[in-house]
Amino acid sequence: MAEADEFETVSEEADQTLPVDEEREAKRAKFREFVKSAIKKFFAFISFGPGVLGLLWLIGKILRR
Repeated sequence: MAEADEFETVSEEADQTLPVDEEREAKRAKFREFVKSAIKKFFAFISFGPGVLGLLWLIGKILRR
């Protein structure tokens, strides 16, 4: 009878760790998508906005202050 209790406890512990790993993986996937989106938006801004030289000029103005 004691073995059955141990088996159930181990099973319950294993069940509890599985969703945590899935939750971490889901958070990592969301973070990856966020980073990809941010990079795409940054390059679109540089391409259709002030351009590379304009961005460098802006950074230079900020750093001189």
